[in-house]
Formats: sequence, C-alpha cells, structure tokens
Amino acid sequence: MSDQNEYIYQVLGGPSYTSKELPSNWENETPLLLSSYRAANAPEMKLLPLEEFPLISDFEIWLICFLDSGQAPLGYHVSFFSPSHGFIASFPWWDHVENTLSMEKFEIPVGNFKFPYTDVEQGWEIVIAKDKSFVYVMQGQLGQRKFDGYPIWFKVSKKDYFTKWNKAIELCKKLKESN
Repeated sequence: MSDQNEYIYQVLGGPSYTSKELPSNWENETPLLLSSYRAANAPEMKLLPLEEFPLISDFEIWLICFLDSGQAPLGYHVSFFSPSHGFIASFPWWDHVENTLSMEKFEIPVGNFKFPYTDVEQGWEIVIAKDKSFVYVMQGQLGQRKFDGYPIWFKVSKKDYFTKWNKAIELCKKLKESN
C-alpha cells in the first residue's frame, strides 16, 4: 500500500476526502465506566444513566472505503457520522459491507435491553440496544489487562437509526446492480 497521506477516502453516494481532510473522531468528555463489566458481555442496559446519553440529532450512516492506487482492498466499512460531531462510531473490522448489506437476509445491528447487540473484535467492542424511543450505542477499546470504559456513548432516535440503515442498504443494492 502507498503512504497513508496518499489515500483517498470515498463515501458511497457522497464526497471523497484525503487523509488530511477527513472529519475528526468524536468521544464523550468522560468515559462511561461500568463496575460490573465482563469482557464480551453486554452491560445491564437498565442500570445505565440513559438520560445522560447525548442525543445525536444529525445522525448519519456513512459507508466509506479508502482507495489505494484507485483500488479499495477492504471494500466499504460502516461508520456512524454526525455533521456536528464527526465520526461517532464505526465497525472497523467489518470489511466489504457492501456485500453484506445487499443480502436479502441482512439484519440491522440492534438489540434490545434484554439482549443487546454486541460485537467484539481485536480490542474493539460495540454495544447497541433500543427501547421505545431511542437506540443507545456504546463503543470502547478492550485493553490488554483492563476495561477502561466506553469513551463513546450516545443515543439516536429509533426512527433515525432505522431510516439511515435502510438508506445505506439501498445504496449497497444500487452499487451491486451497477457492477
């Protein structure tokens, strides 16, 4: 691969950026610490300070790939984005999402308070759960020896969450049809 400064990042159905132009990554000012945390086990959602989760009212889902010499070796990846905050969460190990999202049996990643959606991969973790009004997202890094909390935690209206996922799915289906 070429030098990182030479990468172009392409948002499916959207703009392109150089490495220097990419929006920043957002984190909460204070990590969400859980005394009962156990690796790869979702937290007890009802015990979280749900009213304190910041509401992301301009939530978007970006499907973004990096181009190296005009090729996208890892395909597109899912990023949760907010024009007012920047990148707010992502699925860094989910390569070629354009293939998965265009499948008929694809299920939007979300759980409920009893069984939250969780994904853990190589030091990264995301937890997603919905209630009647919101979808709550927590993302963190699993350290070598201990859990340092979720530096990313926010909520999105349930309607926005599913609307943006359905838009991303449609973009993937159009991409597949055009190839």
